[in-house]
Amino acid sequence: MEQIFDKNSISVAIVENKAYWVHENIFYCANINNFGKIDTDNAKPIDVFSLSKKETKQLLTILDSLSEK
Repeated sequence: MEQIFDKNSISVAIVENKAYWVHENIFYCANINNFGKIDTDNAKPIDVFSLSKKETKQLLTILDSLSEK
């Protein structure tokens, strides 16, 4: 099966009611609202320098899944 992606699309990973994506080399996180939509108005860049080792490992796993197109 071939997956076709629009060159202007952004891959998003959903983990535990949070959405993660990378745009212009910045890793973002936002909550998923009650309607199942990403709350992009409240998206925040992730400060990787303030994360614990466990959180960093989880984000690296998410990043790997985002890069698998």
